[in-house]
Amino acid sequence: MLQPGRVRSGLIIRHPGSALAVAAMTVALLAPPLVTYEAMWEIAAALGYVAAAAAVLCVLTRPGSGAALTAYRFTLHRAAGDALLLLGLLHVAVMVAADPFMLDYLGWMMPLHVLVGVVAIVLLALVILGREPALRTRPRWLGGVGFHAWAGLAGALLVALHVTLSSTRLTTTWRFLLVGGALGLPPVIVAAARTGGRRGGRGQTWPVREASRARAVRAVLVALVTLLVAFLGVPGVVALWRG
Repeated sequence: MLQPGRVRSGLIIRHPGSALAVAAMTVALLAPPLVTYEAMWEIAAALGYVAAAAAVLCVLTRPGSGAALTAYRFTLHRAAGDALLLLGLLHVAVMVAADPFMLDYLGWMMPLHVLVGVVAIVLLALVILGREPALRTRPRWLGGVGFHAWAGLAGALLVALHVTLSSTRLTTTWRFLLVGGALGLPPVIVAAARTGGRRGGRGQTWPVREASRARAVRAVLVALVTLLVAFLGVPGVVALWRG
């Protein structure tokens, strides 16, 4: 049992489901044979994949899952959500910078995977903005717990759908299933639990110092930066090896 003031800070130790899902996605996307792109597209792809990993972390570290609602766990969830939105916007920005003609897709000719990605970004932006206390004039529904939960789960599912529809690295069935399961199953399971009324108790909240919040943010940052280095470095090494 956790003692007051003592909270483990290991992201993998405390959330093995997140680690397993992210590891499965990473293996499926980087295992040989690996499809490589041009440099700017590799950067855009890496940002998108890490954003998808942040979505998994955000879903599986949510409050009200049966674990104790500590400041550490709440900060993990919040930091992962912020990273998800930021990485998603950077993903779009890099692609547009690499090919400004992509803006032509934002019309009636928009492909399905682009439409899914756009809707996901807008929905997740509303989810994150709705929980900011600085926005005192926001509509009541935007700051509601129900909207935050269901819109967040829908956004995570759309991220999973966007990756599976658009990634050219899903060249085999096992890659498609592994990535689809790693990204899609967590929000589906959480949604099923909420629908069935099994939301989990909040548990006991221990008094946690500010240092615990700092460890939570640091854990998310280290995990996502490590993934970004992997998604940029492995294709780079493969491209150099191929000459």
